[in-house]
Amino acid sequence: ANQGKATDAIVRGRGNGSQLWSIIAPVPAYHDFASLLRFGTRQAEIGSGRNERTYSKASRRDGPTSDILLPGYAGGAPKFAVVIDASGSMKRRWVKQIAGEAIKLAREFKHVGFYLIVHTEIVVWEGSISAKNAARALPEAVAFSGGTCVRPAYDRLAQIAPRWDAILHFTDCEVETPWPNPPTNKLIIGAWGLGAFNPYSAPPAGAQVKPCRDPN
Repeated sequence: ANQGKATDAIVRGRGNGSQLWSIIAPVPAYHDFASLLRFGTRQAEIGSGRNERTYSKASRRDGPTSDILLPGYAGGAPKFAVVIDASGSMKRRWVKQIAGEAIKLAREFKHVGFYLIVHTEIVVWEGSISAKNAARALPEAVAFSGGTCVRPAYDRLAQIAPRWDAILHFTDCEVETPWPNPPTNKLIIGAWGLGAFNPYSAPPAGAQVKPCRDPN
């Protein structure tokens, strides 16, 4: 009865072979790359306080002689990491399209600090993404394939910054057990297949699981 449907879920806990999932809402279709990346960007803005304003910071639109004080943003530049599983079971066109959509968003949301990590069992490519380095980043980032291990990617992000405002991880969820904890309170899993709902290899508690669809 549920064929053709996808469900968003938040992982509530992990135990010995059993899972307790909180179903948010059934949706009529799986998520596409562009909408999920945009969702992750918005989550990073919320996490950084970028979407909140305060009078303790003047707006950049205030001129030096302005008689009206406009509130500025409470938070700083959001830190948003996009992690892509490039293991052999992830189709190359998926990896290419995800990286391409991330670069498009980096051009649109110039105030967000986008960082891209591509991993197999190791980190095979990483770097900040922007309009300036898009031409070089895309072909380099999608040229790898191998096994799957999540920890090196998360460890590398923790080295760069102790806490990220949001991390969006595209993966088939066939990862090591237990799934490592990332350096963020907002982990979003762009998931393929049933791997994310496997009780022996489930994302950390609090992760938002968003099933993805093949764009073609």
